[in-house]
Formats: sequence, structure tokens, C-alpha cells
Amino acid sequence: SGVAVTDNRIAAIAQVTTPGDFNVGDADRDGLLDPGEIWIFRATELAAEGLRTNTGMATGVDIASGATLAATDPANYTGTPVPPPVTIVKAVNAVNPTSPTAAEDANDWRAPFFVKLGGPVVYTYVVRSTVDVRSVTVVDDNGTPDDPSDDFAPTFVSGDNNRNGVLDRNETWLYRATSVAAAGLHTNVARVTGTAGGRTHQDDDPASVFGWFVGVTVEKATNAADPRHPTPDEDADAAPGLTVIAGTAIVWTYLVTNIGNVAVTVALRDDAGSAAAADDFAPVLVDGDVNGNGRLDPGEKWLYTSSGVSYTARPGQYVNVASLTVTAPDGTTLTLRERSHHFGATIPLELVKSVDPVDPLAPTSYEDADSAPGVILPIGSQISWSYVLRNTGSLPLAVVGIQDDGGAAGSVAFVPDPVLDAMGFNVGDLDGDGLLDAGEAWLYRSGTHTVGDGQYTNTATAFAVFHGVTPAVSVTATDVANVYGTPVGITITKAVNGNPADTVADALYVKAGTTVTWTYEVRT
Repeated sequence: SGVAVTDNRIAAIAQVTTPGDFNVGDADRDGLLDPGEIWIFRATELAAEGLRTNTGMATGVDIASGATLAATDPANYTGTPVPPPVTIVKAVNAVNPTSPTAAEDANDWRAPFFVKLGGPVVYTYVVRSTVDVRSVTVVDDNGTPDDPSDDFAPTFVSGDNNRNGVLDRNETWLYRATSVAAAGLHTNVARVTGTAGGRTHQDDDPASVFGWFVGVTVEKATNAADPRHPTPDEDADAAPGLTVIAGTAIVWTYLVTNIGNVAVTVALRDDAGSAAAADDFAPVLVDGDVNGNGRLDPGEKWLYTSSGVSYTARPGQYVNVASLTVTAPDGTTLTLRERSHHFGATIPLELVKSVDPVDPLAPTSYEDADSAPGVILPIGSQISWSYVLRNTGSLPLAVVGIQDDGGAAGSVAFVPDPVLDAMGFNVGDLDGDGLLDAGEAWLYRSGTHTVGDGQYTNTATAFAVFHGVTPAVSVTATDVANVYGTPVGITITKAVNGNPADTVADALYVKAGTTVTWTYEVRT
């Protein structure tokens, strides 16, 4: 008896009754919930948005025992939002503002509408309603939702067909605002507000714009030890650039960096030092495309190399030009060019070594003694060697010195001394700058040497570096001199028809009546 139902969130719960005011489930109409009977209760309310959970409780008294009985049961529903009667659709640079594409609608900040930095941005706002709405206002938060001071109201363009100031249910109102694209991502939200049926209605719509700009650099280097951080000499933007010995293998590296805020595609070519296109080549990408998308993303550094293109430095000045073509998001292209210079230097160092020359600066070929036996002298004679060091190139050299192997290849037997003037400079240092300038000839001389028996050959090596060239480029030059020591006196060697025949036992048999020829070799 006394059956009642309550709910933790609903106040008015009523029985579903028959005309006699009995519960529709009270089959025998005795006012008692008999075994097998099912009584019905009902309550209603307006659905709220979101998840709602409430619990019903049934209570009654057991007529047999007098005990109070109770039971509970929950129920859940989710209230879905009701579309507002007034709506707003904001778009960016829409071709047809009343029906923008998804890209123009730009609701998702992860897929913004791209506009070149400084380019025009036209926001359009389309307002519609399913009821007649009054006091319509449109406000844009200007990308600062927490700062209403910079909000603005776009300009009304068209749509109030009957000019009654009411957004009628069959009307489409269009608003517009213009701006220029700032760098990076910008999201602003438009809100429409109006009243209908005594209630205020609102709707919001965002739009995101990304102001892009292209910023790409290319740095080309020649034989860079660290291609990601080449020295100014390796970068070699201006002549003469890096100085290398002619014949040195050359490898160019190219570091391409995106300093802009948008991904771009790039294509790199090198003109191989000529105006002809036939010898152009495409450097090889080494690394840098971190995500492997084939686009140079902001912050990425792509390293290329000329590996696979065989080139050795030629004598003289050389320059080649890399051209980097960059394609922007709007399909426009720009081309960057980067030069790299190097100078192929021939060996400018010449060493002339001679044996006791009358004129050390111009020894005779006999005194130069490049070939054996060279200068022939009595055993025990005292000699000295002269060394003339010349710069036959165009760049000044810093002389390191001269070494002589003393006849033992690979060793250093002695170091010739420079012949100095009163000021302490080599007599060949015409301008007294301590550098072996182009055209100068510096003189060196050894100590005395006693001539031994037989052939003697020694080799001198000169060392120098190009002055003012970084990294240092070394050059060397060598020259030999030959001396032959012979005993003091005179000798004669006689032969018969080319045979010694010094003794009777060695006599040459010659047919009587034929010609006999004697030869005599005389030596000191």
C-alpha cells in the first residue's frame, strides 16, 4: 500500500490513471500493488544540453509485515544542441561569399587560408535566420578574444530587401571587412546577435588566415672542411676566392636554408663555370629533408654536394654559379644565385742549385750539374753549393727555408744559409718586405764540402707558402747537383780495334793486310 514514486531531479511525478482515478496498472482497483501488477508513473521536462542522469525511487508499505519497501533505478539522456535560429558564416577571400568553399570558410586553424604577407584579406560574413530577427549586430574579435577593445563591426553590404531593419527569415545579409595579411597564423571569430520572440540569439564562426612569406638562402662553398659552417675563404663569394694548386680535386657544397614561414619546393643547378647549358649539373641532396616530404620546410637546412662531378682546379681564376629556383605556395617562383670562386695556382717556386758558380744567379749548365757526372774535380777539392730561389708566379710567397739531403735521399744533412744584405734581408728581397715576391730571386749558400772519390749526387728542397692565403697552401721545389771526384794525375787507355789487348796473352789476331785501328782515351 501507499505506493509512491520520487526522482532526485524531477519534482512533479504523477500516476497514469483510469477514469476512476486508479493507476492503470491496478487491475482489481483495490489501491494496492498486488503481485504481478505493473503500475505506471510519468514525468516530463524540457531537455537540457549535454549528458543528464537522474534516479527514480519507488516506495511502499508491505501490508503483511508493515515494513517500508524501496527500490531505485537511474536513467540517462544526452541533450543535443538546438541550432540557433540565426547563423553566421565567415569566409576569407571567398569568390562567392554566400556559398564559400571549405578552404575559404577556413574554420579549422590547422587548415588556414594562405595569403601572401601584405596581401589583401577580405572577410565576408553571411547572416541568415529561420525566424524574423531584430536588432542584428555583427562583431569580429580581431583575433583577441580576451581583449574587446580592438573588436570591430564589419560593414553591412546587402540583404535587407524590404529595408525594414529586420532579418527576415527569407533574407541573407552580407557584411564585409578588409585587411592585409600579417605574418603567421591569425584566427578571429565573428559573432552575430539578434532578438526574436523576446529571446536573444547568438552564433559564432571562426576563420583562420596564414600570412606566408618566402625566405630561402643558399650558401655555396669550395672544398669546405665543414660545409654547414664554411669559412669566408671557402664561401668565396668574391674573387680570387680559395687558392688551390692547379690539379687539386674540387668539391662544391651547397647549404639551402628556409628562413621563411612556409614550406616551398626547390630545384638546384650549377652552371659548371660556363654559359653553355650542356655542362650544367644538378647537385646531389645529402640530407636535411627531416620529414621526407620533398619540401623545404621552415627551419630545414638541406645540404647538397657536387659529388659525382669530377673536377680538378685549372690554372688561373675560376668561378661557377649555382641557381636555386624556389616555388612559393601561390605558384610564383624566384631564383637565387650564389657564386663560388677559386684560383688555381701553378707551382710558382723554382730552385736552381749549382756547384761553385761564377755567377750564382746565372750558373752555366756545367755548374748547374743536373746530370751525372756533373762537375769533375780532383778528390779532396773544397766546394760549396749555391741556391737560387725564384718566384715565377704572380702571388707573393713566404719562404720557409731550404734543406739539402747531403746525398742521402729523404734525410736532412744541412740547411743552406741565406745571403743577406746590410739590413738583414736576403739580397734578392728587392723591396725588403720579407716575402719572395713575383720576379724576385733569393740567394742561399752552403758551407764547404770535400770532394770524395767517384760520383756524388745531393738534392735540395725549398719550402714556401702562399702569403695571405687561408687555409695555408704549401709549395715546394727541388733541384739536384752532381760532382765527380777523380784522382790527381793523367791516365791513358789504348785499345786495338776496340779491345784492350794490354798483354801478349790478350793480343788481338788481325789478318795481315787489313786495317788496324788504335784508340787512346786520356783522363786526368
